[in-house]
This record gives sequence, C-alpha cells and structure tokens, in this order.
Amino acid sequence: MEKNRLRALNGLIVGVGVFLVLFAGHYPQYQLSPLAYKIMPMFKLTTSQFSAVFTAASIAPILLAIVSGTLADRFGVKIVVGIGVIIAAIGTCMRVFADNYGTLFFTMILSGCGFAVMFSNFSKFIGTWFKRENIGKIIGICMLGTTLSMTVASATTAYFPSMKSAYITAAVVSVFTVLFWFLFVQNKPADAPAAPPAQPIIKYLGVVFKSKAVWVTGICVMGVFGSDMTLSAFLPVALKTVRGINPGLAGIMTAMFFISNLCGVVLGPVLFQKIGRTRLFMIVMGLLTAFGMAFAWLAPQGVPMGAALFVTGFSMGSLIPVLLSFPMLIPEIGPVYAGSAGGLIVTLEQLGSFFIPTYIIAPIAGSNYHIIMYLAGVCMIFMCLVAFFLPELLTKSKLNFQAEKVTSQRG
Repeated sequence: MEKNRLRALNGLIVGVGVFLVLFAGHYPQYQLSPLAYKIMPMFKLTTSQFSAVFTAASIAPILLAIVSGTLADRFGVKIVVGIGVIIAAIGTCMRVFADNYGTLFFTMILSGCGFAVMFSNFSKFIGTWFKRENIGKIIGICMLGTTLSMTVASATTAYFPSMKSAYITAAVVSVFTVLFWFLFVQNKPADAPAAPPAQPIIKYLGVVFKSKAVWVTGICVMGVFGSDMTLSAFLPVALKTVRGINPGLAGIMTAMFFISNLCGVVLGPVLFQKIGRTRLFMIVMGLLTAFGMAFAWLAPQGVPMGAALFVTGFSMGSLIPVLLSFPMLIPEIGPVYAGSAGGLIVTLEQLGSFFIPTYIIAPIAGSNYHIIMYLAGVCMIFMCLVAFFLPELLTKSKLNFQAEKVTSQRG
C-alpha cells in the first residue's frame, strides 16, 4: 500500500513537472501577441517579421526534436528534457534585455527548446508512469500548462506596466521550472521494468521513418499547429485593426479561445475514447476548427463572438492531446521507439508552426487579416484530408490488442 501511495505521489510530481515545462515554454511566446501593437512599430516590423518573432520558438525544436527523442530513448527523458529547460530559461532571461529585432528573434528561438523537447517525449514519459489507456487523458491534463499559459498571457500581458516587467515575469517562471524539474521529477518509477538494451541511433530512426502512421500523424499535427499559430499571432491585432476592439478587450476575447482550449485538451481524449473511431473524431473536430478559424472573429461582439471562439478553441484543443498520444499507441512504435517517433512528429509540428504562418500565409495575405484567417481555416481542411489515412487506434479491442503486441515486442 505504501509503495502504491509513493508511486502515485511521484506520478503527481511528474505531472506537475510536465505542466510547468509546458507553461514556462509557451508563456513567453504568447506574451508577444497582446503586445503586437507596441512591438511592431517599436521595431518597425512587417506582419511577416512579427510572425517570424512569434513563431521563432519553433526553430530550435525543428533541429532538436528528433535528436532529443532518440537521446531520450537511450539515456532517459529527465536529463534530456532538463537540458532543454535550462536552454529555454537562458533565452527567456536574455529576452529582458532585447533591444532590437535580431536579439528578440534569437532569444525566442532559445525559449522554445524546453517545451519542444518535452513534446518529443510526451507520449513516452507519460506512458512510463501511467497505464496505456490513460495516456491521452493524462497528456490532456498536463497540456493545461500550455493552454493555461496562453490564456494567462493573452488576458494579462496588456495590463503590465511595461514590456520589460512582463518579460521579467516570464524569466522568473522559467528559472523556477528548472529548479523544480531537477529537484523533484524522477525519470521512471522505481518498480518499472528494465529498459530493453540500447540500440544504435540509426535503428531507432529506421523504425520510425518507415512507419506510415507516424508520418500521417506528424502531417496532421503540422496542419493543426500551423493554423493555431496563425490565429494566435494575429487574432488580437485583427480584432483591434479590423473590428476596432481595444487591446484589452481583444486580449480577453483571444483568451476565450484559449480558455476553451483548456476544456478541449481535458475532454477531447475522453470524447475520443467514447467515439472510438480515430478518423471520425479527427475529421469532425477538424472541420469545426476550420470554420471557426475563418469566421469566428467576424461574429458580433459580445456573447456571439465569445461563443464562436469557444467552439473553435474547444475543437482544436481536443485534437492536440489525442495526436500527441499516438506514439505509444501505434503498434510498431510503442515504448521502445516512442521518443524517436515523438521527435519526428514534433519536427513536423514545428515546421507547421513556423513556416506556415511566416512563409506561406503572411506573404500571401500581407496585411489583409480576412485572408489570414481564411487561410488558417484552409490549414485545418488540409489536416482533415490527411486524417483519412490515419489508422484506427483507440477502439477498446484494438487498444488491448496493441498493448499485447507491444508487450510481446518488448519481451
């Protein structure tokens, strides 16, 4: 009994640690959106340049995600993620002193290392501590760190007395996260089975790169995050510029989108299990998000706009933890290769987060916020089309079959 309580306590601490990594990783980024009306004229930025700064946190993960996932498969999640959060904290602290576009851009790159390394190993780490059928639910709960940071940053940043004070707050959060991670979080349960013998890195990558399910999952994540980054970057300034809403209220309306994300990331995996059909769930939620991205911001001010943004955020939030749980559920991947698979998926996610808003949507749309939002919806339509090729992963019988198959692989 005492052993079970200790494991449960350590599992709770792991969840809190993951929550903090995700919160600290996204909070600095989403402080930029409510400050866009100050940052853009201060540094004389175009919409493409601001999009580049906002999505710069995605650049380092593009380079590090596969490597970090593979290293975690060999050396354990704690040390690899720990290095990532240290780099992120350094970047967030340096941002306090950024006084030009180049410095701000570079510090935002560094700030993305922690959460990206965590995303690469999300499914693997949670699967080590919790039952396989609960992976999606626990990921959803931990991802409250992401959505809560977005919500808090969007709703409160405009009310800080200065940009520097907002940046200092983010730096303090980052340093606290580093301390918590190294002092309290354990790599795996004491009674966890011994890990299989380490394999050459090329072996991990070979299995992952041959998996069609991993590639399809990654492309779906790329579409979701490309759309999400576009809305997150431009919704507040679009509401101010096109709809004439003051910055404080625009931040609150944007926060409504993120608040509904909070609900989606928690309830989405539950709905996914109830529905039991992967493609049906992905396509229905994807279509709801697509139309919301394109049209919710045009709804009448007040309750109609809040409700439209809530539905949009909920449907998108439902998709993310489900997709991130797939590495542990794909039969040919499982716990042995989940880090490497997560790394490939996160690489595609970050490519979508950075290149789609910055180098596709912004150049096409320019300063036309109507077109920007329509194209964000198109990204989700693209995701729905790709989702037709996803395997069915989460009916109860298939989940049990996969668990047996993965167990036999490990044996």
